[in-house]
Amino acid sequence: MKKKENKCKICRNKENNKLYNVKEMMFGLRESFTYMQCGDCDCLQLETIPNDLEKYYPPEYYSLSVTKKSFLGEVKRKLRVIRNTYAFEGKGIFGKILDLHCKTPSDIMAFANFNPSKDANILDVGSGNGDFLRNLSDLGFVNLLGVDPFVKNKISNIKIIRGALGDIKGKWDYIFFNHSFEHMEGPERIFRKVRELLSNDGKCIIRIPIFPSYAWKKYGTNWVQLDAPRHFYIHSIKSIKILANHVGLEVENMVYDSTEFQFWGSELYKMGIPLKNVQLRKYFTNANIREFKKEAKRLNKERKGDQAIFYLRSVSKNTSKTI
Repeated sequence: MKKKENKCKICRNKENNKLYNVKEMMFGLRESFTYMQCGDCDCLQLETIPNDLEKYYPPEYYSLSVTKKSFLGEVKRKLRVIRNTYAFEGKGIFGKILDLHCKTPSDIMAFANFNPSKDANILDVGSGNGDFLRNLSDLGFVNLLGVDPFVKNKISNIKIIRGALGDIKGKWDYIFFNHSFEHMEGPERIFRKVRELLSNDGKCIIRIPIFPSYAWKKYGTNWVQLDAPRHFYIHSIKSIKILANHVGLEVENMVYDSTEFQFWGSELYKMGIPLKNVQLRKYFTNANIREFKKEAKRLNKERKGDQAIFYLRSVSKNTSKTI
């Protein structure tokens, strides 16, 4: 670890900033990248963004990969619809059972809590192959749009634009960043665009890894959610509040939703093992995974998890609040 007085891109602080070298490990490229931790707002930020980003988002990248249609895949899709319907409506014993055995994803739960109408305008920023929007479509939502800079082909019946948030127009009732905000340059510019796009009662829902956390303290630069160099910013609660207050957004609520991934992914990196094509059972027992899940649940309760959901809305700048 080195110390250097670089300027934070979020709060402009120059004092007591620290530098860390982090390797690309998802695909095992092992290239080293420098991240700076702000001495004030704690935001961890990539110092130099690579010129050729597509190199780090190959077709097999998890959010871009395409699953071939099959009978088993269609069965799983129908089961997901039953489970996700239970998340929205709270009805159906079969859906409840499915939720108990295969927990409804946090992105669906984060949306279901709003009890949204089926004709709401919904934008998914960094949508990848459109899995999240496809799940919503299966539930009857109709006004859906995804935008992603790395999508190359139409891979679903959902409309997905290859581009950036700046290419989007109109007004949106819900704007989602499902683990995509940390991949984007210019976070303040993005927040300004979000405020411009939100309808009067619109909500922005951001799911991101957060810094610092128990996992960071335990694993340091082997923490799996650093994900160099794809993650440009690992925000702190403070840095998200600063961005929101600068542009007239308000953080209404925040919920920790970290999972066992923070442990098994970081343990693999600690052993020098990439995530690509890894067989978990080769390295971890069922008891290990159960313990990781138990620990993740405890950390979320204690507000020490390594990722969270932020709920934002538009407000006038002089009435912004903090949570």
